[in-house]
Amino acid sequence: MEIIVQMIFMIVIGAFIGGLTNFIAIKMLFRPLRPLYIGKWQLPFSPGVIPKRRGEIAAQLGNLVVNYLFTAEMLKQRWEEFGFSKEIEKALTKWVKGFFQSQETLADYCTRFGHPEAPDKIQRYFVTKSLEQYREIIAKNENRLLRNLLPESLQEDLQARIPELSKYIVSKIKVFVQSEHVRVLLERRLEKAVDGKGMFSQMARSLIGNLHIGRWMQDEIVNLVDDERFQVAVKQILLDEWERLLDQTIGELAQKVDHSTIPSLISEIIDVQGVFAKPIQNLPLTDLEKMIVDVVIPRAVEIGSEKLLEALPRLLEKIDIAQLVEDQVNSYSIEKLEELILSFTKKELSMITHLGAYLGGFIGLIQGLLTMLF
Repeated sequence: MEIIVQMIFMIVIGAFIGGLTNFIAIKMLFRPLRPLYIGKWQLPFSPGVIPKRRGEIAAQLGNLVVNYLFTAEMLKQRWEEFGFSKEIEKALTKWVKGFFQSQETLADYCTRFGHPEAPDKIQRYFVTKSLEQYREIIAKNENRLLRNLLPESLQEDLQARIPELSKYIVSKIKVFVQSEHVRVLLERRLEKAVDGKGMFSQMARSLIGNLHIGRWMQDEIVNLVDDERFQVAVKQILLDEWERLLDQTIGELAQKVDHSTIPSLISEIIDVQGVFAKPIQNLPLTDLEKMIVDVVIPRAVEIGSEKLLEALPRLLEKIDIAQLVEDQVNSYSIEKLEELILSFTKKELSMITHLGAYLGGFIGLIQGLLTMLF
C-alpha cells in the first residue's frame, strides 16, 4: 500500500512539475513585458522572448507575407479564379445602363460633381470656336468662288434637289393663294384702285362685291400656279439663282450677312443648354449606349486588367507590404500583441501545458517503477 501511495505521489508531483514548467515557459514568451533589474544587474530572461525579439518577429512576418502569402503570382491567380474582370464589366454595364435610363439631366450631374456652370461654359466654348472657324474660313477663302470651294459632289447633290424645291415652293404658293386672307386682300386692293373715281367708283365697288371678282382673280392665280410653264419658270429661276450664287466670292457672300446675328444663330443650332436640360433617357443616345456596353466596356476592362496585372509586381514593390506589416506589428503594444497571438493559439498552448503534465506524470510513473525495482 505504501508503495502504491508513493507511486501515485511521484506521478502527481511529476505531472505538476511538467505542467507548471510548460506553463511558465509559455508565459515567459511574453512576460515580463520589460527588462527587470536588481540594481544595475538585469535579470536573465527579462523581458520575455517576444517583447525582446519583437522587431525581428515583425520583420520576419513582413517577409513571410511578401514572399509566401501575398505575392503577385498569387494575386494574379486569384484574379483569374474569381473572375474579377467579369464582375467589373457587369458593374460598369449596370451603371452605364442606369445612367442612360436616368430621369436626371446632364446639368444635374454637372451640379453633383461641383460644376453647375458647365453647360454655360460649353455653350460659350462652341459659340466662340464656331465664330473663330467662320472668320478663319472667310479670311482664308475671301477671293475664292463658292463654286471652287464646295465639293463637286455636294454641288451636284444640291442642284439635283432644285426641282424638288421648286415643287415645294409652288405648292406653298398655291396654298397661300387659296387662303381666305388672299381673297380679302385682292378685293380690298381692287376697291382701293377704283376708290375716288366718282360714280364709276360706286358702281365698280358694287360689281366687285356682287360678281365676286376677288374670288375669280384668286382662281385665275391658282390656275396660273398650276400651269406647267409657271412651274418650269420657278425651277429655272432657282437654277439661275443657284448659278449666280456659285459664281460669287466668299467675301461677297460674307458682306451680305448680318454678322451680329451669327452668335445667336450658332446658339440655336448648337443648343448645348437645351441638351443638358433634358432627361438623359429622352436624349437620342441609344446607339452610343449600345456601343459603350457592347464594345467600349469589354475592351476597356480587358486592357485595364492586363495592364493592372502587368504592373502588379511594381505596385507591390512600391507599396512595400513587408515594411507595412513590420511597422504595424511594431506599433502594437506588447499587451495587444500578446492578446493577438493568444487569440488564435490559446487552445494549442493549453494543450502544450497539459502535455507537459502528462509527460511529467508519465516520468513520475517510470521513476516509481524504477524505485520499486531497484
